Amino acid sequence: MWRRLNPECRIVLCDGSGIELRESLDREPALGRNVEFIGFHNDFEQVKTFGKGRGEGEIISYALDHSAYLAESNVFCKCTGKLWVENHHSFISARRGYFSFDYYGRALPRRVDTRYYVARKREFCEVLRYAYLDVDEEKGTDLETAYVKALRSTELKDYISPIVPLIRGLSGSMGVHYSPSRSRALLKGIRNKLVRAFLGGAINKKFT
Repeated sequence: MWRRLNPECRIVLCDGSGIELRESLDREPALGRNVEFIGFHNDFEQVKTFGKGRGEGEIISYALDHSAYLAESNVFCKCTGKLWVENHHSFISARRGYFSFDYYGRALPRRVDTRYYVARKREFCEVLRYAYLDVDEEKGTDLETAYVKALRSTELKDYISPIVPLIRGLSGSMGVHYSPSRSRALLKGIRNKLVRAFLGGAINKKFT
């Protein structure tokens, strides 16, 4: 699906389960073109103890350390495996700050959506790269909440996206098929734009 959305994009496929996919990609030249595969073993004890957000954050940090593509990039998009974003081009074109996230919350973000987002690499490494170490799901801090806490000194306009991503695909951890509602996305997009317009220069004081 990403190939259909953007045939020329470079993809970093990073997996923490220890599986080896490079050989499979090499057998499908059209599929494997411009795909960099990085495989390793997550710290499964940490994931078991603190929750899957620990594993997700570790994967991103590992990719930043080992990806040749990311080493050459100033901006990257992160998308959870088995998902794609129908309005990907509109979403990345609308970014005006360091990051571009959709979020959960009536007005101020209580959690950001970590399934898909866009980030400038430098600011991500400075602000969000190690936020996953604060994940402790038994105590109520998942990755989505840890990111909002890490962003507490960042102005809202620098991380709230004016456009809501239309995410489709299968959740690998929950087995849920995502099929977004366009009308709901439109309403959330209006909320995001209003928050950016009237509160954009503020920080999320809930977490200061």
